Amino acid sequence: MSSALQFGLTPKTKPLSPKRSAMIAALDVGTSKVACLIARLRPYAAQDALRRRTHSIEVIGFGHTLARGMKAGAVIDLVEAEQALRQALDLAERVANLQLKSVVVSLSAGKPASELMAATVNVAGKTVSDGDITRVLSAGSQHSVRPGRAVLHSLPIGYSLDEVTGIRDPRGMVGRRFGIDMHAMTAAHRTYPLGSIVRVTNLKTGATALVRITDRGPFIPGRIVDLSLAAAQKLDVYKPGVARVKVELMQSAATPDAPGKWAVQIGGFPHEPAATKLADHLRHRYHSADVLCFASPSGNWWIRIRVPDDDHNRAQKLAAETTTPEGAVFLVRLD
Repeated sequence: MSSALQFGLTPKTKPLSPKRSAMIAALDVGTSKVACLIARLRPYAAQDALRRRTHSIEVIGFGHTLARGMKAGAVIDLVEAEQALRQALDLAERVANLQLKSVVVSLSAGKPASELMAATVNVAGKTVSDGDITRVLSAGSQHSVRPGRAVLHSLPIGYSLDEVTGIRDPRGMVGRRFGIDMHAMTAAHRTYPLGSIVRVTNLKTGATALVRITDRGPFIPGRIVDLSLAAAQKLDVYKPGVARVKVELMQSAATPDAPGKWAVQIGGFPHEPAATKLADHLRHRYHSADVLCFASPSGNWWIRIRVPDDDHNRAQKLAAETTTPEGAVFLVRLD
């Protein structure tokens, strides 16, 4: 029986029709905790749907417990790990008042890595076309295929044509042998749309890297971007840890007229009572906002405030008028 992994592809679930409702459960298995979330998906009205956001999510069940039998993302005691998973699932099922038939499981396995890849193909016509770019990207990804591993994301560093390197946009150029250099690098940013590509430049060394925004952060005053290990090494930031950089948006994942979904995040709080106290105060102050208090994987506590319609101006105004005894206040984009 064949699987996507045999071809170096990431296994994916079957897409849900934008007109259908569904029940979905997610089980997150970590080294410190195991969490299960059960949600009901309902189709958005056509006028409310964002790109790739076709359903609203209603959480109806949640359960979590301390992880057992796990170390560094790997199972070291199967019996204890199974007990922890069953406990988290049972708690979520009790809250949702239903019995699950299947779950989507997330766990840190396989030790993700980044690497340089290169590939070449023959130009199909007289000039380089979008089809040639698609073929050379596919060929580059295949170079990283190994048993049981898949390419999660690949980003072009530069193109070559008949051994001429450093080409940024080869479309329409005449040549025979078309090549590409690729590297998988990611970063976290608070406000750029997820999936966007940015160019980060180390202002001291001049080193640059193209990275894709895949997460939110950093939630530390004075810092503007968190880099993956591969990107930090390329930008000469890995050893010093921090550096002055310039971040330029090269390709946005959102359409220019997309308003985005915005919120305010406050923290981190080293102790839960302080976070809970401020969250209660904010709930009384902002009756129409949704105030959530939660723990991060590192153990700190955070508050997230979602204003009506996730409106940018409302979130920006709320962030400007909010103060906190600990941590800091951040404006963050959710999509």
